[in-house]
Amino acid sequence: MRLTCSFLFPLALIVATVPIAESGGGKKKEPTVTLEEAFRKWDAGFASDKKHDRLAALRAMFPVKEEIAYLFPKQVDKLWPKFEEGHKFLEENVDAIAKEITRGGAITKIQVIDLRKENKGPAKELLAIIPKDVGVFDLTVHREKSTSGSGTYLFMKNRWFFIKDLETIPPILDKLE
Repeated sequence: MRLTCSFLFPLALIVATVPIAESGGGKKKEPTVTLEEAFRKWDAGFASDKKHDRLAALRAMFPVKEEIAYLFPKQVDKLWPKFEEGHKFLEENVDAIAKEITRGGAITKIQVIDLRKENKGPAKELLAIIPKDVGVFDLTVHREKSTSGSGTYLFMKNRWFFIKDLETIPPILDKLE
């Protein structure tokens, strides 16, 4: 079974459980945990045969309102309820989500793409909105039986997080104001 989530707004998932510092991005700094390390930790939680481990990993991935507020300050009050709605859906479907994410077997290689360096395509409009001190990356994940893109990851205040379909947000933001 393949699980497809479709919401009016993208869902955000925190990829690493690095503690959150004070709100705001502040000065750009190098991560203490690389995106590859964070992704592998996230993937291991979903690969666990224990439901409580999968659910704990999922809940650790959820964004907090302050992160969304830093990224989208004018629209946070309208966006945040959509994220909360998405969290509930994901919790209810954690087993199917974990199976879909890990179905290709063990990770053999991860390619990280810095979208700020590329600055082209659908990401260009997004990069103009996201504060400059927030790193924005894409991943290609190679597994034993498959290879796939895994979406857009952001780095802010020593924390990695994932926002599904992030490039679709710019046109939505104007409608929320």
